[in-house]
Amino acid sequence: MPKITRTKIMTAVLIVAIAFLIFSIIKTIPEAVVSYENLKVLRANVAEKERQKELAEVIKPYLNTDEFLEQQAKIKLNYKRPDEKVIIFKTSNDNQSPFNDTVSSTSETPSMLARVYNIVLDLLLGQ
Repeated sequence: MPKITRTKIMTAVLIVAIAFLIFSIIKTIPEAVVSYENLKVLRANVAEKERQKELAEVIKPYLNTDEFLEQQAKIKLNYKRPDEKVIIFKTSNDNQSPFNDTVSSTSETPSMLARVYNIVLDLLLGQ
């Protein structure tokens, strides 16, 4: 085979190989973009979970105190001490009990402590 024919064949093979490589790279770009977006979401989730874990570590000692248990009993179970006086503010919604009114008014705009409490419960229960 003459040298010119071999060069033409090698050039054609090389062009086909380069075209195949370029096509493969272009084909994988959308998958790489999707993977990158998923990675960003996962990193944001990890950062949020780490923040929640740090917050849980800070609030965990408070959750074991009698003060917290008493506060939760008052909020969720409407308990009161025998020497306490409770003032109930009635709302215009007459079909609910006064206790539910006070609880629902706080649950509509949860306090920072309530949000922290919910986060800690989610972390402890693994949800």
